[in-house]
Amino acid sequence: MNQNWDSQTFSLNHYQSRAIVLREWQAGYKELADYIRVNYNNYDKFYITKKNGQPYIFLLFYLQYPPEKYQQIAKFSPPDEYGFGQVDSFDKFIFSMNSDIKTKKTVLIGYPDDFSETEKIGTKKIKVGTEEIFYIKESAITTL
Repeated sequence: MNQNWDSQTFSLNHYQSRAIVLREWQAGYKELADYIRVNYNNYDKFYITKKNGQPYIFLLFYLQYPPEKYQQIAKFSPPDEYGFGQVDSFDKFIFSMNSDIKTKKTVLIGYPDDFSETEKIGTKKIKVGTEEIFYIKESAITTL
């Protein structure tokens, strides 16, 4: 199996997977924490995808969240067959994409493929380099 790979063939075959690889390496959480830090007081809940791992650990690190506070308020899923639970939530952070974005003062944070084309309208984006990593859908902050 001898294939000749030139740069154009390589790019066409591998460029599309670059964003997926960045997500698998957990890229974008520092930038996400920066967004949360700026918007923390504007929203009551942040729903965050856990599709590629356990994002809580990155938020704890990048937000410099106090361990003693986290230990008191973290909520866990029931243990699986191996005895391990997952972090379901802490503080304003819920690690699930099951949210009604129509609820006031709520943010939904996911990967581009977590949103339909219609849902992507009006989203903010977190990029690493030129790659879109997270989409952020914000509900209304105030009521009329």
